[in-house]
Amino acid sequence: MEFNIWVIVICSLLLAFLVYQETKRKNRHWLAWRLVASAILVLCLVFMAIPITLSTKTRQKKGTLNLLTDGFMKDSLATIKDHPYYTDPSLHRNLRQKATFIPDLAYYLLDHPDIKKIKIYGNGLGQDDLRKLKNLQLTFYPAEKPQGIVACNWNGRLKEEETLNVQGTYNNLLSTAIQLKLIGFGSSLDSIKIPAHSLEKFDLKHQVRQKGKALLQLVALHGKDTLAKETIPVQTSPKTPLNLLMLTSFPGFEYKFLKNWLYENQYPLALRSQISKNKYSIDFLNRKGMKLDQIQSAILEKEDVLLLDQQTLESLSSTEKQAITQAITKGLGLVIWADHTTSADPLLKKFKLNQPLKEEKSLDLSLFNSQSKLSSLAINQVLYIGNLPDQQELINHKQQQIISAQQLYGRGKIIVTTLQSSYQWLLSGHQKDYASYWSELINAAARKQNPSLLFQTNNAFPSVAQQLTFTIEMPTAAIPTVKYDQKHLAVKQHLLFPNRWQAQSWPLSTGWNVLNIDRFNIDFFVFGKKDWKSINAIETIQNNINYSKTNPTNMQNGQEISNTIKKELSTWWFLIAFILSVGFLWLENRIYAQN
Repeated sequence: MEFNIWVIVICSLLLAFLVYQETKRKNRHWLAWRLVASAILVLCLVFMAIPITLSTKTRQKKGTLNLLTDGFMKDSLATIKDHPYYTDPSLHRNLRQKATFIPDLAYYLLDHPDIKKIKIYGNGLGQDDLRKLKNLQLTFYPAEKPQGIVACNWNGRLKEEETLNVQGTYNNLLSTAIQLKLIGFGSSLDSIKIPAHSLEKFDLKHQVRQKGKALLQLVALHGKDTLAKETIPVQTSPKTPLNLLMLTSFPGFEYKFLKNWLYENQYPLALRSQISKNKYSIDFLNRKGMKLDQIQSAILEKEDVLLLDQQTLESLSSTEKQAITQAITKGLGLVIWADHTTSADPLLKKFKLNQPLKEEKSLDLSLFNSQSKLSSLAINQVLYIGNLPDQQELINHKQQQIISAQQLYGRGKIIVTTLQSSYQWLLSGHQKDYASYWSELINAAARKQNPSLLFQTNNAFPSVAQQLTFTIEMPTAAIPTVKYDQKHLAVKQHLLFPNRWQAQSWPLSTGWNVLNIDRFNIDFFVFGKKDWKSINAIETIQNNINYSKTNPTNMQNGQEISNTIKKELSTWWFLIAFILSVGFLWLENRIYAQN
């Protein structure tokens, strides 16, 4: 109020000064017009400093509030008969002359207890605002599915050399195709084309060899224009060394090349190869030695994967077979090279081994889980695995015939492979394909390690300043000490699982954040409010749809009431009048000077 008084006083003094100057002027021919121009000039200064509000009356149904949110269609304004409102400040530029801004929805509802029904247009309200609509009926008019990445997920916590899979859905509303790229480590890692006017699924892959934390980019390109650029945070930890035990019936090429590859890749390997009856060649690579004359349970307890050929499996004693069977039920992984269709061993009889209907001179293999294709092998494959409902294929030929398959057996797995000459990849210079093949088999069979701590968040896209719930699973039921941002967080125990706990916080900074659990640091990534806008819009729309379904909308139409809406008159009008007044005074003074 004091500001307005000072503005009026100063402008009054200015007007008095201008009137005095005009009356003292020698040429008084245009005196009246100059006085009017001076008065308009000063009034414009007053109204630019003190905004003028105009009151207009609108009609709307009693008890109904029309709310516009981000994503609303501009054409829908013409169809809304009642006066609209909005709560998002970012919409102010487009709606300040067409709708009324509500700074605080909860306060507005308390101040207007007659409102019983809310109509929402656009993407809808956030979770916090929806909680404020208790006992109110909601009718939701959702926006159309937005352009861009509308769904996405990836395995953000990886082991070294594990494959990153970025999967999702892209909604392309353009009339031309766009390109979706996975970019990181200074290069383009994978890409896919999204056709025009399509809702297309994508699956981008990359085998991560770097250790530690990294930020990749998922970029949508339309020619040289960047339509979207989203962050893909990943964490890569060193792979745990796997203890391998390999038993072979003779020292062939397949086992010789595999032995060298395992040694070069730092696998702790114990190898027993039969030379003659009851005579073996024993090697220990990257590990200490032990007795391998008799395979016993004490030996197998320390191993993660057992590799052997079909002939060795069938020649083992009943005591050794029993020890292997018990070890598999406790988590040991078994990989068997099968070379003929008939076998009396109960472990191998679980798999249906068939000879091919026609002879093929080359193999075109692909990894089933990642759909990665391997280089062709110029060999004649004589054995395939039949498809059974309790088994899962790992590697196939032309996506039809199975080369390798796995089956659960207790806590462990049994894997059978019929490829006898994988070393041909190394001889032809395809070391990467050889590594992918054996990494797939060994990692699939490996004994699963029980992690000491499991951690996850309730939101796949944690955002700054939004509530985030941490779920922590401990090895025991002891109360964990949880700290975030140097502050202790209260934990709540699960009712059914005593070793599972929950904690809540509100991240204040974007980027990598650290949660400390019993002095063990866990990194998680927090996105900005402008990240993943399309996915957030889809989630918000779904939340509003779910909320509207739980609240009946069969409210009877109320009678119309008259509301008084106050709007500020645009200061541009006064600026134009100010410029015209100054222009007139300057021009008239120039004409007088010439005369």
